[in-house]
Amino acid sequence: MSQLTDAPTLTECDKEPIHRPNGIQPCGWWLMIDPATFTVMAWAGDGLQAQSGQSLAEVWPALMPSVERYAATLKASPEKTVLAHYEQVTDHTGDYDLRLHRQGEQLVVEVSPQADLWCDDLSLMQSVCDLFDQADWGEADLHDRLCAFVEKLTGYDRVMLYRFGENGHGEVIGEAKKESLYSYRAHHFPASDIPRQARALYVTNTARFIHDTNDTPVPLAGQQDVDMSGSALRAVSPVHIEYLKNMGVQASMSVSIVVDGRLWGLIACHHQTPKTVSLGNLRCLNQLSLLVSREYAHLASIDYYRDKDQLMFGLERLLNNARQWLVQTDKSASHTQLFRYLANLFDCDNVVVMDGQNHYEAWPLPDGVLEKLSQFLQEDRIFSTRHLGTFSLDWEAWRESVSGALGVRLDQDGRQQLWLLRREEARTLVWAGKPAKDATAGRISPRESFEAWQDLQQGHSRPWSRAQLDVVSVELRHRLNQWFVPGDQASAFSLLNDTSTCMIVTDPNQADNPIVFVNKAFTQLFEYQPEEAKGRNPRFLNQGQIDPETAQRFHQSINQRQPFPIMVKNFTKSGRTVWVMVSISPHYDHQGRLQYLISSQYDLTQFMENRSEMSSALTQSILDTQDNLVVVMEGNKPAYLNQSFLSFFGLKSLENFQQRIGCLSELFVEDERCFYPQNASGEPVLWLSQLLALPEPQRVVCMLSKTFEPHMFNVGIADFGPDRYIVNFTDISATMQEQQNLHHLAMTDQLTGTRNRTFFDEKVAERLNEIQQSGQVAGVSIIDIDWFKDINDAHGHLIGDEVLKGLADTIAGQVRQEDWLVRWGGEEFLLLTGLKQAQAQEKVLQGIRQRVSSSAFGSKRLNLTVSIGGTCIQPGESIHQAMERADKALYQSKEQGRNRVTVV
Repeated sequence: MSQLTDAPTLTECDKEPIHRPNGIQPCGWWLMIDPATFTVMAWAGDGLQAQSGQSLAEVWPALMPSVERYAATLKASPEKTVLAHYEQVTDHTGDYDLRLHRQGEQLVVEVSPQADLWCDDLSLMQSVCDLFDQADWGEADLHDRLCAFVEKLTGYDRVMLYRFGENGHGEVIGEAKKESLYSYRAHHFPASDIPRQARALYVTNTARFIHDTNDTPVPLAGQQDVDMSGSALRAVSPVHIEYLKNMGVQASMSVSIVVDGRLWGLIACHHQTPKTVSLGNLRCLNQLSLLVSREYAHLASIDYYRDKDQLMFGLERLLNNARQWLVQTDKSASHTQLFRYLANLFDCDNVVVMDGQNHYEAWPLPDGVLEKLSQFLQEDRIFSTRHLGTFSLDWEAWRESVSGALGVRLDQDGRQQLWLLRREEARTLVWAGKPAKDATAGRISPRESFEAWQDLQQGHSRPWSRAQLDVVSVELRHRLNQWFVPGDQASAFSLLNDTSTCMIVTDPNQADNPIVFVNKAFTQLFEYQPEEAKGRNPRFLNQGQIDPETAQRFHQSINQRQPFPIMVKNFTKSGRTVWVMVSISPHYDHQGRLQYLISSQYDLTQFMENRSEMSSALTQSILDTQDNLVVVMEGNKPAYLNQSFLSFFGLKSLENFQQRIGCLSELFVEDERCFYPQNASGEPVLWLSQLLALPEPQRVVCMLSKTFEPHMFNVGIADFGPDRYIVNFTDISATMQEQQNLHHLAMTDQLTGTRNRTFFDEKVAERLNEIQQSGQVAGVSIIDIDWFKDINDAHGHLIGDEVLKGLADTIAGQVRQEDWLVRWGGEEFLLLTGLKQAQAQEKVLQGIRQRVSSSAFGSKRLNLTVSIGGTCIQPGESIHQAMERADKALYQSKEQGRNRVTVV
């Protein structure tokens, strides 16, 4: 056995190997397996007995099928990232949740006792989408509602939404908690609380729990110093345990929010008593991480394009007015006026353009600032910071005037520069305790107090947004260089070659608005050389697919001197699809005449594909965890089929389904107990709408498996957006068979296997209608064993039962399958037959009587006879009236000496 890692020293804090703790939390079992030999390499867990190199089949046989399947998946996709896989197993010791994942070349199996699931994956997806679809909620309200949802889902005492800042510090931006707990809302936590290596693990291992801070970890046996980065049961850093104890926390859980591959934040949960998260519920948390991360990424993209559009709109209006100022006032005054408006538009406190020895500014700056600023752009084309004091102590003297800066070159060599400046915005930060760790005897000791501690932050400005950085570095830079960089049209356009954004310049004064310039980024994006594009209208990139309404809105925007934004699906020279966010801006000369249209085309292809792929992968991964057959319908066509669906029908993929089957209703089989779609001749089968119109208990379909076995499915339908549904097929074949068996037992005489009176009373009207519809006559007969009491008295009731069973079999052999033989009571049977003619009844009954009298029954091989009375139902007569006549005919047979047939 290994010795667990000691608490790290002060110099080791950021280097603590938290991914190699050589132990697990004592709430499950952990095994590392060689996927080639299925032998155990390392293991941990209470009572788990193993030896290095021992077969997993010997150590824990019930795990083998799951491990073999997962190993086959890894072998089939050696280069592909295979997500952790979850299963459930049962053996003689109990029910367990399994989590399997790849760690390097090895396979890791984690096991925990099975527990009730908090939520199924489809309900979780629906709930999170509903949560983020409420567009009228403010941002703070959304954060709090997310915390409240997780609190209700998991039952933790406190749930916080914790967002990381650019310096690694975190802030609590949402919270839900027990009323008795102290609130950490708007409190900041230093970056040192979650070291770099811990943040890296949160990106790859998106759900993590700590069962009990008082637990003693279970050491690994077998191979030591194992990388446990992907393990859910990984033991916890002693420093973090002490940190949580100081915070009054005994159990915790976290869910990562990852946006663009970066740790955006955490959903952090605290509990005051021990609390275990089963591996089955950990899978739920992994799905929650994916769903919430996707939604926050989507919100970030919406914010970016909204802010960018607003900046572009304001910039165009401002520059159009500036051209009038240049005509009406002197150049210096117009520049001052322009820069002050730009400062307002970009939410900054000063704007400066340096032009060699000259400079223009909105407001005067302290001496030495411009010289210091210019040094930042000697090598870089763009520079931005919110804390200039990071680079030199000299800036501390100027922080009240300049603390944040955003600069870009206007020319190639950096002589002309544009700077947007922000003054210091001192603010008081509320920290959850003093943000420092103490070193005691060479060891890290987390702070003991988490009471609010205030700190005045100085020398920092407001942060620059991504939209501000992009508009300044491309759009504003290009506009201003027309004023401050001398040169002809060609040199002005050539400056656009510096930007990585695709730029197209057209001449609206010529017929069909031809292209007059494209930059290098255009060729890189669309594969056309400049000479192939010049002289053509930009519509050639989208094959002319611009509708009249869009064209009208474009002309209205240009006539109103406003930029025109639009998302466009373009095509490269080789035919590849490229999604671009296009912003078309009118440019005027100093006399206010329209001169050019400059189109900035931002490549969103990767974003669109990533979002689509992430959504598809997320949806598919969630669907594939379901044992039920699950289909996502878009309109009347399947968009996703889960693995259980494909396996049931022997299909390989959605494409395979579309080729072989096409419409999902083609899989339905007619069955009297189930729904089957109806459609008018020549009309498409609208099975989904027909199912939705049915009450839920009636939404049952029959489908054949790949081995042609019929299965009954209950169909659950969840609305998942406009004309989009999740259809969940739950196999109820066993339940229906059990119900059918119970129904059969209720309708069948247990001794003879014939129908009983309950069945007769429930079904007789339906059977009589069938006989009538077929043009037949219904014959009713009552059959009674002669002297049956003497048989019971002489041989006992067991022999009597044998006689009854033998008699039922003999009579059944004399009639058709559709005829009903009903045990009416004691030794009396009722026979309901369909006859072509009433006269045929006596022949049928005489055949039964003769067969009985010539047979031997029971183990005693007893001979017996029967007396029979029969009749046919007359028009307008009830079954009970006919039975009364048959009963009287039976008594006539008995009175006339028995072993007789009487038909009336």
